[in-house]
Amino acid sequence: MTVTSEDASVNTGAIAWPRESEAHVVVRRIQGKLHCWASTDRARRFDDLYNLVCDPNVLTVAWERVAGNKGARTAGVDRATVAWIASRYGVPEFLHEVRGQLRSRTFTPAPVRRVMIPKASGKLRALGIPTVTDRVVQAALKLVLEPILEADFQPVSYGFRPNRRAQDAIAEIHHFTTQSYQWVLEADIEACLDAWSHCSCRCLRV
Repeated sequence: MTVTSEDASVNTGAIAWPRESEAHVVVRRIQGKLHCWASTDRARRFDDLYNLVCDPNVLTVAWERVAGNKGARTAGVDRATVAWIASRYGVPEFLHEVRGQLRSRTFTPAPVRRVMIPKASGKLRALGIPTVTDRVVQAALKLVLEPILEADFQPVSYGFRPNRRAQDAIAEIHHFTTQSYQWVLEADIEACLDAWSHCSCRCLRV
């Protein structure tokens, strides 16, 4: 399945950057269509998603999410923060440059700044801090891929999903305890994600 700008009602060749409120409306429309297609046909293959990642509306919303994150003041290896980029270049100019690199296929992620964070157990956890540019591109990818991949998740999955939190999982456990269930199994695979080279998911070609 090819998702074109015509299908999504966006203009990927637009030069003027959209307002944040307008961008949100367009992105929600795109996400709604992607999720609908993924839900109605679980075997559907999506093509040409890269065109949507480069869309000015998607990049605008991606920037807003990165800028609104509590890590916005934290810089990557290039020492650039959200505030520095906004004051030095201006947001539209910065996003235009990012889009140009994406469309020309010259974008290359920068190395991740590695910081060791202390854990409650006394051990240290490695935290990777990407550059703001990389975070914006990652956020754009998430905006496009998430509504598709969400169609494959089970209702009982709560980890790192939109509009879900640990408290929701706890509430479901409490509910099951009222339905004669008596056992709760807790398991943890040490450094599980650190050892994964890739994960199996719906077939996508970006």
